[in-house]
Amino acid sequence: MQFLTCGNFGYADFLCNVVRNFEAPYMGGHRLTIACLDQDVYRFMGSYIAARAAGHITLRHCGQTGTSFFAYGTRAFSEISKLKFASIVEFATTHNEIYFFDPDVVFFRDPHPEVLKYADYDLLFQPERMQPLYHEPCTGNFVVSGSARAIEFLKRVAALFDDYPDNNDQEVLNIYLKKSGSPDLRAYATANLRILDPLLFQSGNVAFRNGNYTRSDKVCIHANWCGGLEAKRNALRKCRGWFTFPPTASP
Repeated sequence: MQFLTCGNFGYADFLCNVVRNFEAPYMGGHRLTIACLDQDVYRFMGSYIAARAAGHITLRHCGQTGTSFFAYGTRAFSEISKLKFASIVEFATTHNEIYFFDPDVVFFRDPHPEVLKYADYDLLFQPERMQPLYHEPCTGNFVVSGSARAIEFLKRVAALFDDYPDNNDQEVLNIYLKKSGSPDLRAYATANLRILDPLLFQSGNVAFRNGNYTRSDKVCIHANWCGGLEAKRNALRKCRGWFTFPPTASP
């Protein structure tokens, strides 16, 4: 399984945290690509990875955004999320199976054995909440099979981006599902869309607002639903998923 994450310089310490996470024995056998969304983070992460001799991690320079952290709900956040989505679509066309995750996701064990339990899927999504479980799939933590149906689904979502400039990639994906008549993703007709177990692949809502972050069988926690970078860091510290103290850097 090929893993993919991305970020700009505003998320540099979270990308460093990802590198540290992939040094764990249970993740070290997987290949990881970091899609760098500006030149500054590309240079910084190149030096960081080289210093740690992380040969299973590669970088790709995938466009140019601003170098700052962009808060959820802003136009800049929407734009960077769509650039992220474009890199996922491009990557999916050349890989049989990819696991995309935002850099505020941390893994506590290898997710691949759990993914293998899902037969005949095209895309597997982390849900945002326990109920309604099959609505609002998350684009910050999901698996793409690499099938023609999966790629076609992603391309159809991306084709709507210009129509919704103020919406982020996840919002546009859910708009597309509603327009297709299947807000419940199980009803989508031309691809097999599935939900990952919400207690194993936890959103910030499931983990921290419902107290499930202490579960010993969890696969990963996504620190979304946490407003701002420091809130995300503190959430990951709370579940012992904050591994890194990178040196202060400036573009």
